[in-house]
Amino acid sequence: TDIDPPGPDFQSGFGNLDLKKSLEHVYREQFIHEIIDAGQTRSIPLSIPQNIYQAKITLVWNDPTAALFSPKALLHDLDLVLLDPQGNEYSPWVLNSFPNADSLRQAAHRGRDTLNNVEQVTLNFPQAGLWEIRVSAPLNLLDQQKFALAWNWDTMKHFEWVYPYANAPTPAGKEVILHWESNLPDSFGRLEWRPWPSPDWRLIDNAVDLKAGFRRWTLPDTFAESQVRMVVGGNNLNSSIFLISKELRMKIGFNCPDSVMLYWNAAHPSAEYQLFGLGPTQLAPLAIVTDTFIVLQKSNYPQARFAVAPLAPWKDAQGPRSPAPDIYTQGVECYFSNFLAELKENLQIDLTLTLGTTYQVSNVLFEKMVDGVFQKINEQAANNTAFEFTDDAPQTGANIYRPVLLLHNDTPIIGDTATVYFGGEKGWWLFPNPVSSSGVLNVVSGTDGDAVFSLFDVMGKMVLSQKLEDIRVEIPLPELPRGIYFYKINNQNKFLGEGKFVVED
Repeated sequence: TDIDPPGPDFQSGFGNLDLKKSLEHVYREQFIHEIIDAGQTRSIPLSIPQNIYQAKITLVWNDPTAALFSPKALLHDLDLVLLDPQGNEYSPWVLNSFPNADSLRQAAHRGRDTLNNVEQVTLNFPQAGLWEIRVSAPLNLLDQQKFALAWNWDTMKHFEWVYPYANAPTPAGKEVILHWESNLPDSFGRLEWRPWPSPDWRLIDNAVDLKAGFRRWTLPDTFAESQVRMVVGGNNLNSSIFLISKELRMKIGFNCPDSVMLYWNAAHPSAEYQLFGLGPTQLAPLAIVTDTFIVLQKSNYPQARFAVAPLAPWKDAQGPRSPAPDIYTQGVECYFSNFLAELKENLQIDLTLTLGTTYQVSNVLFEKMVDGVFQKINEQAANNTAFEFTDDAPQTGANIYRPVLLLHNDTPIIGDTATVYFGGEKGWWLFPNPVSSSGVLNVVSGTDGDAVFSLFDVMGKMVLSQKLEDIRVEIPLPELPRGIYFYKINNQNKFLGEGKFVVED
């Protein structure tokens, strides 16, 4: 798409890439690849239809690499010429390359291009009929040269909405860029919108620059099928119907071995939702859902990613599609999102549980292992997704907790355990006692990481020393003789405590 000044220039080249048009031309196969020999001229017929505003023909080739310090970089100087049905020639656009600011700013003119491997001919209002494209090669080609030709044209008085389109992402209350293509002779238009099918059009801008091709617009914070139009010279140029809706966020309620629960925020009380699943190459529609959640059996829906888009209740229009998160990377397992057990400074243990959903859950239990058996220490109604409980009587050693969910049919779902090591009121604890002579001694300590554990035999000889850099430290024993051993715990030369334990075979 050409931008100021008209034609190619040293500042913007041939203009901005138009990806939409490029794809359309590929689909219409408006291009060819050819090979040319030295001294040869290739002729390609081109039929130009009626009512064309501008025709554009572009020649491109990959030139061989010139030698270092060559006076000219271009080796294979192909030439492009366009001939009309009467045989009149039209040369490509060239620029003045003289190294002077005034020369470089001069407008493009038609001529023979001897510097570039991209040449382009444009012609406004070409007559309909059979034209001819000629590509010529000089005699000094090093080898055969491959080249590509592409052509396209715009019809006269053309106006087309690029965005918004049907099912366009149009999030309520967010700024979007309205985009159109136009070669209308008018300079300005009046931009309006309406909630479809209301006849009440509402003003966005009374004087929009048509040549600019775009305008920013903050969408209304609403849920409504809508339409925009450009009013130019008494003509109404309407867009497709699109749905303005709030953005949705796909979330995972639970991810069990046999099923997954998906849920999302509501777009509107009357909205329905299109559910998508990621196939081998793209998101494909799976089902239309009337609620804001769905439970899928993995045997029928093995996809790892799902997305959802709102649907208008009275027309088949979609709103903005949600992201499609991987259900296996959201930290949500079979109901449980997070379970933590933390020892506080007041020697209490705080338990916190977060669920992905309380769907079909009636009660939440916290259990603690006592004498090798889990026992219930708290039960709460499942009125939300976050639960807390404080164990104000932790036992010296390992405190093991787990959450349990009771479903409405009394089926329990058991979560993973969390372990907190507690050194007791002394601040440390050793286990096992007795310990094997070649076993591992565990030291649970509430110190700040600077404490040192020292071990002595009955004669007072130190047999090992270990820094206590963590709450729980495992100390392998070096084949100690059986008997009674004594230990001391010091923190920066400050005595913290002592004790004894038994080593057995």
